[in-house]
Amino acid sequence: MKNRKAVSPLIASVLLVSITLTLIYLVANWSLGFTSGRTATITAQGDTNIQCSSAGLAIDNVSYNCTSGKLSLYAYNSGSKDLTDFRIQLLLTNFSSYNLNAEPNITLYSGDTQTFYNSSINITFSLIDRIILKTKNICPTTARSELDASKITGYGC
Repeated sequence: MKNRKAVSPLIASVLLVSITLTLIYLVANWSLGFTSGRTATITAQGDTNIQCSSAGLAIDNVSYNCTSGKLSLYAYNSGSKDLTDFRIQLLLTNFSSYNLNAEPNITLYSGDTQTFYNSSINITFSLIDRIILKTKNICPTTARSELDASKITGYGC
């Protein structure tokens, strides 16, 4: 008979329990970090969504002077949240777009109307399909308004 050496059942049991406890600790630590990170992200998104639910923006009137290339846009804050940092986007009939950044220091307070001007753009009036006014950073999905080209008044076109 050959002389066989084996691990005693007591040592095997201790090793098995310690490996199992180590794995449980690693999985628990990972899941705790994962869930707390996700919870913080979801909480921040929920807070933003609640704040933005009261944001509203409406375009009252848009005019475009074809001679000077000056665009005038009258907007109304229809929500209860003050808005800043606006972008005006012209969607064109050739499926391209033209972005205009409004003055960075304009704040449109709740219930107020603001006029946005652009000094000069070189776009043929007939190419404009729609105009979109939205905020860049504060509630960009709810503080947004769109106006069809048929409602834009053209002067000297």
